[in-house]
Amino acid sequence: MYVAAAHQRVRVSSKPLHLHLRLHLHLRSSAPRLLPHHHQQHQPSSNWTPSPRYHRRTRDHPANRDPWKLDPDSPPGYPPLSPWDTAKAARGPRPHELPSTPPPLDETTQWAVKARPLSSWSLGSPRFVLLPDKPPSTDPHPGITVLRSSTGMLSYVQVITAPSADTPGGCLVLHFDNRRYFFGRVAEGTQRNMIQRKVSLAKVRDIFLSGGISWDSTGGLLGMILTLADLHAASAADHEQNRKARPNKKNDNTMPQLNIHGGKNLVHLLATARRFILRKALPVQPRELGRDPRADEAKRNEPDYEDENIRVWSVVAWAEPPEAPRNALVDELLRSSGDSPAKKRKLSPLSEEDADQSVRESVVRDMFNSKWNLDTLHEVRLADVRQPAKIFVRNAQGHIEPYEGPTAFEAPDTKVLVRNPWPASQLEHLPPTKPSTQSMSYIVKCHARRGKFDADAADRHGVAKRDRKVLAAGNNVTTAQGKVVTPDMVVGPSVKGHGFAVMDIPSNELLEPSLARHEWANEEIMDCIDTMYWILSDGVSFEGDAIQAFIEKHSSIKHIVLGRELCPNLLALENPSGQLLKMHTIDKHRFPLPQFYNKPVRSAPKSLKALTEIGHVGHKWQLAPTPLEQVDSIVPHMDTKKAIWQLQKYAPKALALAKAARQTAADPKFRADEERSRQTLPRPDTQIIPLGTGSAMPSKYRNVSATLIRVPGWGSYLLDCGENTLGQLRRSFGYREADNILRDLRAIYVSHAHADHHLGTVSVMAHWDKVTKAVPAYANNKLAIIAPSRYQDFIRESFDIEPVDPQRIVQVALHPREDMNPDSESGPIRPIPGRRAVPGFPRGFDPATLRLPYIQACYVDHCFEATAIILTFPPENAEDASATETTGATAGSVADAAADANVEETNTDADANADADADNIAMDTTDLEVTIDAGVADVANDAPTNITADVDTATLETNTDADTVTDTVIPDATPETPTETTAQPALSAGNTSGSLRIAYSGDCRPSPRFAHYARGAHLLIHECTFEDELSGDAHAKKHSTLSEALDIGRQMGARRILLTHFSQRYPKLPTFDKAALSPASSPAPRGFGGKPSQIPADAADSADAAAAGEAVATTKTDEEIAAEEAANDVEVLFAFDMMRVKLGDFKTAQLYLPALRELLAQTAEVEAKEDASAKEL
Repeated sequence: MYVAAAHQRVRVSSKPLHLHLRLHLHLRSSAPRLLPHHHQQHQPSSNWTPSPRYHRRTRDHPANRDPWKLDPDSPPGYPPLSPWDTAKAARGPRPHELPSTPPPLDETTQWAVKARPLSSWSLGSPRFVLLPDKPPSTDPHPGITVLRSSTGMLSYVQVITAPSADTPGGCLVLHFDNRRYFFGRVAEGTQRNMIQRKVSLAKVRDIFLSGGISWDSTGGLLGMILTLADLHAASAADHEQNRKARPNKKNDNTMPQLNIHGGKNLVHLLATARRFILRKALPVQPRELGRDPRADEAKRNEPDYEDENIRVWSVVAWAEPPEAPRNALVDELLRSSGDSPAKKRKLSPLSEEDADQSVRESVVRDMFNSKWNLDTLHEVRLADVRQPAKIFVRNAQGHIEPYEGPTAFEAPDTKVLVRNPWPASQLEHLPPTKPSTQSMSYIVKCHARRGKFDADAADRHGVAKRDRKVLAAGNNVTTAQGKVVTPDMVVGPSVKGHGFAVMDIPSNELLEPSLARHEWANEEIMDCIDTMYWILSDGVSFEGDAIQAFIEKHSSIKHIVLGRELCPNLLALENPSGQLLKMHTIDKHRFPLPQFYNKPVRSAPKSLKALTEIGHVGHKWQLAPTPLEQVDSIVPHMDTKKAIWQLQKYAPKALALAKAARQTAADPKFRADEERSRQTLPRPDTQIIPLGTGSAMPSKYRNVSATLIRVPGWGSYLLDCGENTLGQLRRSFGYREADNILRDLRAIYVSHAHADHHLGTVSVMAHWDKVTKAVPAYANNKLAIIAPSRYQDFIRESFDIEPVDPQRIVQVALHPREDMNPDSESGPIRPIPGRRAVPGFPRGFDPATLRLPYIQACYVDHCFEATAIILTFPPENAEDASATETTGATAGSVADAAADANVEETNTDADANADADADNIAMDTTDLEVTIDAGVADVANDAPTNITADVDTATLETNTDADTVTDTVIPDATPETPTETTAQPALSAGNTSGSLRIAYSGDCRPSPRFAHYARGAHLLIHECTFEDELSGDAHAKKHSTLSEALDIGRQMGARRILLTHFSQRYPKLPTFDKAALSPASSPAPRGFGGKPSQIPADAADSADAAAAGEAVATTKTDEEIAAEEAANDVEVLFAFDMMRVKLGDFKTAQLYLPALRELLAQTAEVEAKEDASAKEL
């Protein structure tokens, strides 16, 4: 609360105020406020009398035997004092106590106040007066404004994201006290940047998307909607709890609505997410504007959106004229024939475009405003059950249990219970559309505010005080003398509402159409526009004559530019960047410096420098009550030296542990042991790069799931691809090297359809298409999307709005190993956890052209169609010259190929700046290392790996033998479906001894079957969402704990284990016992309820499993013998964002775990203290 003392306003916490101030109050109104003493000079009304109703004091004191006895000595205007206060008054006044002069009182408020100042205050003898929040019916002090009207609220527009590697789009927040609005591009990484900037989403009700509807401008929208919906769901739960606790209290149960404004394909974009988004706590209303909103001359000045705070005009531009809808053509024909189009239009059906849009809108309504309930069961005939579905039946006792009776073919009329499907998911395919060539810009203005009320003029006209608010509201009043007084006689002229504009140009083709829109020349609309924000896509020139002429014409407006080529690539996320710098100081080989530069790549033309400036995060432009530019809130460049200073101050023990680790790593005995271990690992230079290691949603230190695997000679692979994976890649490697890695990308694997595992797929896929087309040697390459079959529909529908060549994207759908034939007697096979998931390639496609590793997958217990995967790469000595001819390019140096093709690299200056800034950080950290560890040599040889060395595939062949769990045999070929084939490259039985096996769990409960399939894996990447103490949460949310993940590694005999997907409740790194990883150290795996886990096996898999067990028991290869000898050679690491570790360097990396554990513990402790201090303020 605010306390005014000695004419000063001081912010204090409520807790010390409660402890040190004794306030005896009697108020008829609640929630009082404290105002300064200089408002106390007015004497109370003479007709005031104290109210006889008082609240009894709870203080226990003998003097309270006759509570609240009236004090005859109290001066007029004071309420009576309690006996305790009377006794204190008898001793005489103290200097710090209030004088006897009463505070100002009016007809609606009565109180007495006594205060004791805090000992830490040096404000003399302050006096505190409490005033009610609500103004009295008559204002006794017309010179004091107690409350501001809604139109007089503070409002400003602020830059919350500027283009950088972390945040590729420019986004603004328009702030009002009662509401927030977003304008611009809600690109990937926007939400995480808001977490860093502490921008609250609670009051967001409108999002105005600028530019075109594509993943570049809307990649962060779906994730933000999920977060907003969860926030409102939590708020609704609190309201419901309060309603039950206080049933007589009025509660506002109105469910907020989120309005999303944008151009063509907005509704289609939202509808594509119907298979993985269901939220009922936040109705979403998309407002798609696909046509010119000012085509009607009579409505050219009318805003397209208006509420109590703002008016918004949408400025729509097209690269090519939009097509006329069918009903418009009909109207034109009717006009030419003399008929009335108005009458005919009522009878004519909707145009095909409008009908398609209605379908999409219906889907979106079902996604966010459905009455569907998971717990509702409906009775149907067994033959009418739409598979896949869980089927229940009511037993003789009336209890519901799973149905295990005859099949639909055998007993079609059996009555069973099923859940109604989620309504939005019932539409198999959306109506087709095509990428938009439209761009949306906006003009935004606040409402005009009423003028100042002239109290003297009101007195001259004889207006009673009680009627002044009527005049202020814009109504006439009649005085006691019968004179009619109008508002203009006592209220000054209205204050015009100020505003801003957003100009978004997605491409050079849209530059001229955007600048030529007539709204920019409309004086009425552009009046009082103070600033214009330019949001530019990559490649859009800001140096043309058209832009210069436009800016000079609007020279009275401040022009702020947000573009990647004009804005510096700053470290937008200071907390994770600072942590990465500290980890680099501890282990510079596993934690490289982030790439950034603090200077723009290019500067604005000299002729425009006086009229433009570069947009910076935090920049504010105040709109009301007075237009004002505020630059003091601009976020400064990150001080990289501060992170190192914090490390020295708060975690000296971590530095000492890092020094000890370096000394151990330099020991010749350790290095010899590590080298022996490396020789037993195939492809030890395989690099594992976690790009996102968090769970559920982006957080301060961890982005959502994504892991990059770079296998020498076999390219790069993404295991899950959460939101802003591309941004993490660019921040870690820089723009140019990130493009090279994308050219080397072979496949993206999506484990399941939860949003935190795949919302970055479309942007990576689109950018891969762009950068590979730019190099002729890679123009014919293809990218595989390996994912559950239902997720593939999302990818397929994204082609309608994203300019990607679908012929270059190979959708490898994972489905149960039996033919999913709906006409079969047993019906389609459900993706039951433990059952194999077979990769299905498009029919007629030759999988060998992709040069993918051998793929095994199985379903796991997490959500519908959740999978885990095993990738097996051929031995390093495999050679096949024909492989390079098949792909059109070798896996050689991507950078060299780009240079040979004379591809223009636009990031040269940027990378040079990045190198310079990185060198500055490196010098800081190097100096520190010399100080704490002088003379210790670096031991890990982390020279850049040639991950694209030529390796051929002579040992790959197409095979359709029965599947087992060994490396040498491949799954059965699933009977061909009309669209797919499951044939894939397989390893020859004679060349498996050097194969590299990588197992990845996705999200799941522990799966013994997955461990069974991945026996002998060299690398296991397993989720570790919860600590062991939260095993109940792990069971409920179908995740794994630390011990469960390690036990799966023990069961499969994994040589190297990387734990990832951490809950945000992981403040520290846990400890574990490596001895528990020995194959003989743990009992049989335990299932739910502590019972021994049974490896699930359906009828089709049981024979294969038995055969596999026999094969493993009777046949041992040299590799298996070596694996037995190296059973105790197991290393475990914890994944961090942007960490890089080679398969052969796990032993060295493991030495630094104690230092990292100490660093994180100290970081958590410091942040907890900072949060506690912030709450006190």
